[in-house]
Amino acid sequence: MRALHAIDADGHVTEDRVDWAARLPEQFRDRAPTTVPDEHGRRQWLIDGYYFPNSLYEGKGRWATMPLEARSRANPAGMRDPRARLPDMDEEGIDLAVLYGTGFAFFATATDDWRFSQALCRAWNDWAAEYCAAEPARLKFAALVPLGEARAAAEETERAVRELGSVGLTFPPTYAGRSLDQTYFDPIYEAAQRLDVPICVHANNGAGKYCEALGRHDNWLITHALSMPMGLCHALASVVCGGVLERFPTLRVAFLEGGVGWLPFFMDRLDEHVEKLPSLAPWLTRSPSEHIRGGRVFLTCEPEEDLQYALSRLGDGVIMYASDYAHWDSEFPESARKIADRDELTATQKARILRDNALRFYGLPVPATV
Repeated sequence: MRALHAIDADGHVTEDRVDWAARLPEQFRDRAPTTVPDEHGRRQWLIDGYYFPNSLYEGKGRWATMPLEARSRANPAGMRDPRARLPDMDEEGIDLAVLYGTGFAFFATATDDWRFSQALCRAWNDWAAEYCAAEPARLKFAALVPLGEARAAAEETERAVRELGSVGLTFPPTYAGRSLDQTYFDPIYEAAQRLDVPICVHANNGAGKYCEALGRHDNWLITHALSMPMGLCHALASVVCGGVLERFPTLRVAFLEGGVGWLPFFMDRLDEHVEKLPSLAPWLTRSPSEHIRGGRVFLTCEPEEDLQYALSRLGDGVIMYASDYAHWDSEFPESARKIADRDELTATQKARILRDNALRFYGLPVPATV
């Protein structure tokens, strides 16, 4: 399976068995994230009195409490242990994986105290770097930064990239009521552009104190189905039409874990609105579709979704493969193979989705396929 030589643009780790108190400065140790069982015996996070998933939202989009692990081989040992992950990567045909958090990405900024958030982000980035150090040629990570204070986030960006080897920055689709086009975030974008690392907007399921994508539904199935792509719609419209790519002309941005099927429709809709309401986006020198197909906007696909139409509209330089290793809805261990085995895709399209586009997006020093 290694013959696929895939680059995983969005894999995951699990942080629930790390002693976070030991990794925090003394003044924050009594506030360290920990896990406690909910009423069904399922682990949930407790941080600063905030539960994640939040039991206050039982029936309102709360994370599912049924045993989702029965759906797939979810949460294997490799989510916590890099040495256990490498054989799983070999089984999938993955040469290199870029890693994102599972719980921390939601609650590291779920506090009004940005200094506490800064300490949490530093602790997670240190831990992620240690995880990747087990096989640095094959394991990379996208850093967390304290979005509650943009200049502190820019400083952590510098540290995570220069000292720890981070290859990207994890962002939610919105933060604390702020859309991603607000100049509040510009110090972080400036640092990312200068360091040549991308912004990685990761979809979320509508949970998290400051990371809401949209309102919750009574049924978590519906909340999850809606919030992942719709949160990315919000983020992409903000970045493209809100002028972020105009202000930062070499910045790269990806929109992860919401699929790609929605983008052709939404791209047309954005083009139409800019055409008919140009006075509301006077900073745009290119249409949204030109920005999206211009080499700086990327998305990850779902291995089982229809890709042929999206490729016909977006071109073959936008879509990246992601394993989602190994969440409840991932296709592990068949995620890469489900793309490689498609008869309707050309060899060039497969190579770019499975490998080359991620190499370009993350700026990874790995030879592209020929």
